[in-house]
This record gives sequence, structure tokens and C-alpha cells, in this order.
Amino acid sequence: PDVQNVKLNFVMKKLTLHTENDIIKEEIQKICDELNEGIIVKDFNGDNADDSSEKKEGHLLLWIAAAVQILTIVLEVIWHFDKTITLFGMTFAVKSIILLGLSLFTAIASGYEIFIGGIKNLIKLNFTEDVLMTLAVIPAFCLGEYVEGSMITVLFSIGELIEEYAVSKSRRDIAKIAGIRADTATRLNSDGTEKSVNAQDLR
Repeated sequence: PDVQNVKLNFVMKKLTLHTENDIIKEEIQKICDELNEGIIVKDFNGDNADDSSEKKEGHLLLWIAAAVQILTIVLEVIWHFDKTITLFGMTFAVKSIILLGLSLFTAIASGYEIFIGGIKNLIKLNFTEDVLMTLAVIPAFCLGEYVEGSMITVLFSIGELIEEYAVSKSRRDIAKIAGIRADTATRLNSDGTEKSVNAQDLR
């Protein structure tokens, strides 16, 4: 009841509300959190700027996690052929701890948002792909398959990043096409006069 106007931009996946009530922002955020993770409610500043700096930081962390994952796989392959003592005289137990530490870092760095969303949705009995990912990775670590569990998280996160890039590119292309659409038209009346009208008013 406190909302005066609502505008949905389906292409850019944005919903704009106009209201005089300052408290409604928290109410809307609460509703969005109950529906789905990752929906952000913020004050409108007159432009379409997104949180590109935060996205870049998240992408950088993902690529660091991917690099650590490759290192972890290389170490596991090297140590697989010598389960007693190898590099720097480390025992099998020390190697396992190192692999566990690297895998934990990789999984958390690349999938902390997935796990948070998965646990929240699991509590609500809302079985999303985040829940399935969480239920796949945690048992993998419990069974001692550290590298495999972290690899699942990294590959899934990279897949989501590629999907996000493809969808964003499609949205930008559609927005460009929509931008060249004619909003007004010149109508020739029966008496020979011309009048500028909204394009949607024409038959």
C-alpha cells in the first residue's frame, strides 16, 4: 500500500519502486531474502550503475582459488606415487593436512556464497542447486576427498561466471536494440496536417 509506482525492466532484471516510506526498504529486502538469495534492495541514485567493483573482487578471488586448486591437484598427483616420504621429508599425515588446508581455502574462497545460500535454503526446505552443491561438497570433505570436493566448487563457480558473462552480454545487446526503438512518430492526419505522437498510440 505504500508503493506509488512500480517499473519492471525484464531485460536488465531490475524492479524500480517509488515510495515515500523509508522503512519499506528493509521490508522489501526481508521479502526478497525469503524468496531467493542474492536479490539486493538499494536506494535509486538515478543511474544504472551496478556493483562492478564488488563483482571484480569476487572474480579475482575465484581465479586465485582456481590457481590454488591447480597447485593442490599437482601436489596430490606427486604425493600419490609416494605415500611415505617425498618433498622436504614430509610424512603422509603432514601431506594430508596440507591438502586439507589448501582444499578448504579453495572451496570457501570460490563457493562461500553457494554454501551460505545452500544452508539457508536447506533450512527452508527449498532444494535449489546451491543446496545440492552444499550436500555434495560437505560429505566429500567428511569422506577425505578434499581435492575432489573443492574441485566441484571451483568448476561450478567458474561455470556460473561464464553463464553470468553470457547472459549479461545478451542483456546489453537487447538493451542496445531497445535503445534504437522509435518512441515517437509523425502522424499524417486526413486533413494533410502532421502531428508528433507516441509510437504506441498508432494503430
